Amino acid sequence: MGLTNAQQAALFAMFRRFHDHVEGTDLGLYTVKKIAENLGGRVEVQSMPGVGSTFWVYVPSHERG
Repeated sequence: MGLTNAQQAALFAMFRRFHDHVEGTDLGLYTVKKIAENLGGRVEVQSMPGVGSTFWVYVPSHERG
């Protein structure tokens, strides 16, 4: 469905919902962002209202030695 810039700014807050046509706990994106950050990474989103959203999750590679 896509998100406005204002919605994207608040997207990763705990218990934040923008679409209520589906069920959920409102913790999913918050949890993904926290996990990525704890691993030294980040989450990015690109979205256009009426079109949709794309999310990227980046986490650093850890080589085993």
